[in-house]
This record gives sequence, structure tokens and C-alpha cells, in this order.
Amino acid sequence: MLAENYPQMIFNREMKRVVEGGTLGKILYAEGEYNHPGTPLDVPFLKTYNYFPGHWRNYLPRTYYITHSLGPIMAATGATPKRVTAFAAFAPFDESLPSSRRCGDRTAVITMQCDDGCILRVTGCGGYGGHHNAYRICGTDGQIENLRGMYPKMMLRYDSWNIPEGMQEVNCYDPKWNDPDEELIETSGHGGGDYLTARMFVECIRDGVQPPHPFDIYSATVMSSAAILGHRSMLEGGMPYDIPDFREEEWRVKYENDRLTPFPGTDGSEPTLPCCSVPDFAPTEEQIKGYLELLKD
Repeated sequence: MLAENYPQMIFNREMKRVVEGGTLGKILYAEGEYNHPGTPLDVPFLKTYNYFPGHWRNYLPRTYYITHSLGPIMAATGATPKRVTAFAAFAPFDESLPSSRRCGDRTAVITMQCDDGCILRVTGCGGYGGHHNAYRICGTDGQIENLRGMYPKMMLRYDSWNIPEGMQEVNCYDPKWNDPDEELIETSGHGGGDYLTARMFVECIRDGVQPPHPFDIYSATVMSSAAILGHRSMLEGGMPYDIPDFREEEWRVKYENDRLTPFPGTDGSEPTLPCCSVPDFAPTEEQIKGYLELLKD
């Protein structure tokens, strides 16, 4: 089971409830953003999460770390991405700042066509603007989104000629958990998602069932493939890639010996792909020296 907790946040659960209620009609388009900007001067973060020059976070392509943006959309819509393309925005830290990051991109925009025809636009782990988790789902009959900076407020909208009975054209509200474990949910991390994800895992073991879409192993490989092939798309100017379905032997054979990676190996081997949209980008010696000095403090 993929331990992806963001689909269990209250606003993402509400989006799933509304989509399954049918008032949005056929889903055509959805967005997911996981935006986590940071400063290279955050010493506690460096010491806890990014504590040596070869750390994977210093080589992380911006299409990666994708499940916090893509997982909630897949959970709410039931869609499975089938084709991916991506572009990145290059904006490295100023050379006066300490850094050991080998990826100078701040974000990547990843577009996917799904098995049901809908289109998704997501980020990996973005580093722009203000910190937020933002999601939007649009159908033929309406749309729903969580409002940035106004947690957990939702906006559910319909056209004036297509308002469901009992609703308004614009509905702005705080969603409810409607769950018997609400007290435990509200004391757990990631907006309640940690408890609910653990509960799902226990229920699957207890009942002897596989986890639902998008938490099963094939959904997990779809999300990973979207990140990996999205990065390759970006390096090739947005070249589209088909996302493999590893239920099928032909896809397993195609990728079984694929070892291309933007990360250094644990054996000291060099990456076999650039991690950045500017392939020869690297921090200066002075930036790396400053980064190492911060770790000593």
C-alpha cells in the first residue's frame, strides 16, 4: 500500500464526496499543487532533512515528490494517468546564498491525459510563492476547489442555468469530517491524513483486501512513472511519454533494465541523467562551502 496521506486531508475527502455525488458531471480537468518553498538559511531543516552535499534532496528534480499533488486528484476522480509531458522553471538561489542544490529549477508543471479522457495539471514539489496545497476539479456541470490560505474552506460553483436543488450558484463553506474517529483524526499529523492512512492500512490487513485506487501498488507505480517520465519529458523539451501499466508484461519488459537516474548511487557512482532543466548547472564552490559551514553551527 502506498502510504500517501494527502488524499485524506479534509478538503480532499470533501472533493471526493462531491465528485462521487455526481453534481459536477463528467470530470474534464483537475489541478493539484504541492508547494513547499524554503530558504537555504534554514539551519534546522538542513540538519534534519538535507545534511550532506550528496543528499537526494540536493538532486531532486521538480517533477518528483509528486504524490502529494497527484494522489488526491486520482483519489477524488478515479482517473489513471496514461500520458505525460512537463516543463520546468529555472530560478536557482542567488550565488550569495549557501547551497548545495544541484537542481536550480523552482517548479515543474506536469500535464497528463487520463484513461477516462480527463486532463490533469500538477506540480511535483514546487518552491515558489507561498506555501500551499491547492486542488481543483472541474466537470461539465460544476467545479470544486479548496481556497489557498483559507484552510479548510472550499468553494463549490455551478453555472446559473445548472444549479442542483438545494445548492447556490456559489457555495463557500468549511467541510466536515463526518467520521466516528474525528477526535483521533484531528490530533494526528498532516491534517488528519496520518491517522486515516494508518487506519486504511489496518483495515486492509484485517479484511484481507488490497487497498483502493490510488493506494494500490499499480497506482503507486503510475505516480512514480509520471514523475520519472515527466522529468525525461522536461529534459527533451516537453516530449510526451506514455505512462506504463505494469500489469502488462510488455511494459515490464520494456523498463526492467532501465537504470537511468538523476541521483548519485550509494556506491559513489555519478547520476546518469541531469536533475535540472539546465543540465550543466551546479552551485559554486563558495555556495557549497557556506552550506557546509551552516551544518557546523
